[in-house]
Parts: sequence; C-alpha cells; structure tokens
Amino acid sequence: MGDYTKRDSMIEEFECRGVWWLPEDPNRKASGILKFSPDEGIRLELTYPLETDNHLSLWAPELIFGETENGKATLYHCLETKRKIISNNVATSEVVSEIAVLGSHVDLKKDVFSSMRVESPELDLWASLGWVALPDRRAKNKYWIRCYIPDELHASLNDGTRVALGAKVIQSQTLQPPEVRLRQKTYVKVTPSSPCPFERCLDLLQTMLDLVSPGLSHPATPSEIVGDLKSQEKEVKILYQLSRKQCSNQASLNPLQTLFTYADISDRFSNFIRSWFGMKDRLRPVLNLYFATLYAQGMYVESYFLNVIQALEAYHRLAIGGQDLPEDEHQKRVNEIVNSTPPQYQDWLKNQLKYSNEKSLRSRLREICRMFQPVTEKLIGSKRNEDVESFIDKVVNTRNYLTHYDPALAEKAVRGRQLFYLTQRLKVLLECCLLRELEFPNNFKKSLQIGFP
Repeated sequence: MGDYTKRDSMIEEFECRGVWWLPEDPNRKASGILKFSPDEGIRLELTYPLETDNHLSLWAPELIFGETENGKATLYHCLETKRKIISNNVATSEVVSEIAVLGSHVDLKKDVFSSMRVESPELDLWASLGWVALPDRRAKNKYWIRCYIPDELHASLNDGTRVALGAKVIQSQTLQPPEVRLRQKTYVKVTPSSPCPFERCLDLLQTMLDLVSPGLSHPATPSEIVGDLKSQEKEVKILYQLSRKQCSNQASLNPLQTLFTYADISDRFSNFIRSWFGMKDRLRPVLNLYFATLYAQGMYVESYFLNVIQALEAYHRLAIGGQDLPEDEHQKRVNEIVNSTPPQYQDWLKNQLKYSNEKSLRSRLREICRMFQPVTEKLIGSKRNEDVESFIDKVVNTRNYLTHYDPALAEKAVRGRQLFYLTQRLKVLLECCLLRELEFPNNFKKSLQIGFP
C-alpha cells in the first residue's frame, strides 16, 4: 500500500487495513478497512461495531482513531450508515466520514494546525509560473535543460494570516521506455497568525481556490491538501469527498477565454490578495451565488438565470446601495399612506411597506448597465437607450415569471436557448462588477472575449 505521504494526489482511490477505536474508549478496538474515493468519499468497514448499546438510533461519533498498515489515521464527523447482524452476538458496521487525516491522531476542532497548503491542476494553469529554460543550442552528445524553482510570493492579511503562492518540481524516471519527467506543481499555503482549527485553515484555502475559479471560469478542485501540526514536526494529508466531480481537463481550458490569471495581477499580488479576502467577506452572498454557476455546471438554465440575476441584485444592494427616495421623504410618504388607512389595517400595511424604499430590480440593472456602458453596448449590440431598456425589460419579466409564475408574464418571459444567452450576458455584467471590486482598470477587456449569437 505504501506510506500515506508518498501518495501523489488526493484524487487517487485507495484502501488500507487497520484497527480502529473511539478516543474515549481506546480499549475497545475493531479491525476494519478504510476506503477512499474522491467522488464517493471516505468509508470504513468494521468487523464489528465500536458502539454496541445503540442498535436502533443514529450513531454519529465525532472522531475515530486508527492504526493502519500505512500509519495513524483520524476520521472526523462520522456516521454509521449500516449495521448488519450476522448472529445473536455478532455484527458488522459501516461508517462514512466527512474528513480523514492521514498521519496522526488529532482533534480537528482544536487549535492544532499551524499551516495548510493545497495543490490543484487549475492552480497550475492559472499561475503558470515560469520554471524551465531550454538551451539555445545543442552541445555535442549533451542536451541541457535549466530548471529552477520560482520564489514564493507572499501576502499578509489584516488579521496577520500569511498567504504564499509557490511551486515545486517533481522528478520521475522510467526505464521502459527510457524517460525523465519533470513536472511543476503550484501550491497555495496559508499560515494563520496562531494555530487554528481545521475548518478555519480549510476556509482560507477554499478562498484562494475560489479566486482561481472565476479567473479561469472553471471550477478549481484540490488534488492534494497537506497540513502542518503545531505539536509535531511532520505533515498530515487530508482527504474529503469532493462536492463536485473532478473536471480538471486542462485541454478543455482555453487561456484566451479566462477572466484573469496570475499574470494580470502579478505586479500587485499582495494588495490583490488582501482585496480578494476582503471582498469575499463583504460580498459573500454575491460570490456564493456566482460560484454555484461555476461549480454546479449541470444546473437547469432557469436556476442558472435566477442565480445570476439574484447575484447582480445583491451586488447592487451591498456594493452600490441607494434608496428610491431620501429617507425623510420616504418616511413622510409612508406616514401619509398609513394614517389614511383604517386603524385595524395599519400594522399590516406597515409590514407591507417595510421595504418599499428599496430600489427595484429594473433600477438596479439600469445603474449597472450605465456603469459598464461599453460592455453593455457590446453585449446588446446597440448604443440606443431603447434597446438597453428592452434588454432590461426581458430580464425583469423573466425573473418575475420564474419567481412568481404569474400567467400574465408567461408570454413576456424568455425561454430555452434565448434564456441561456440572456443569462450569459448577465453573467458578463456580474463579472464586470467583480472586476470593479478588485480594482481592475476600466479597459480590462478579457471579460468581453465571449461571442453571442
């Protein structure tokens, strides 16, 4: 089976045998097989249950420790999914786990991780850090290739967390056929100001992968996650089920259709990373809706559209803001309306008018289209204000129909392929909003390199 640390990637399936026990009951141990698949997750098949008093109700231990042929292991957030009774006093058990830490016994809720790093095929493509120099000429009987490891790039967040972007070179050699291979692997490493729980480190790493995903307009998935424990001078490998299947076919990624890559922010890497983390906290609802369109690539076009338009509306509310009327004028209007209503209906009416000073979706879209007028003109194919209003009208009617399913709007709503193309146009506007928040210049045109019929 080999040692855990020698495995090339998290995405490889494997299984190993060992003995397993609960941390609070180390004297009761069961043999079992640990199985891992990135799509199916972590499964532990035990020869008999670790808990015997609870046959009918849910058994969900937080931690299970193991000693396997490959070393120590910790399973975190576990759930027994199957218990098979073989005879009166004999039963087998099957447990699934959300997280597996290979190489140590550790309580992931405690402040145990001093740093954590992640590798990803998409990160390799996004960063494209130079590392090989070919010779100008071939020497007699010799061919030299100069390979170097790029210096790490660093950024510091406001809370003292350090973020590093770097690369390492992996060498392998085969005899049949005779080959020497060099491969660069890019990684991101996060080091909190003080040791912290697993979830905090993982959130920091995910934030960096979330930066790569919109950059490539393609989901970034981890191929390896490794953590450093504060109490041990060793690394541990971390496994978990991917929330989406691997789709890291780099051949399908066109560098000319990326939103942005490392090359576009290399001269301001540190400031950019700080801006990204700040934006992730400030506009989290917007980004979550946007990421859903990248990660759940098989979603229905109606859901795709609703995600994008809701993200645009949320962006305007959180980043631009504004009200329909100044607050004092609005309050005067509400008071006049409420006071003219019979007393028994006034409380109900106040609740109905609670958000009446919010700008409409139509107004928000109009402002966003004006903010990115050159982009809007290209997406719509016209500079005429009437055509912009017609575009907004289609969006608003479609959103209202898909939200309320009012039969009166059925004929005005866009469907099928036209809905897909309408959504793609809105997605470009949303990406322009994100680029604006990340302080890209107005003439940054990569987001426009998409054709529409």
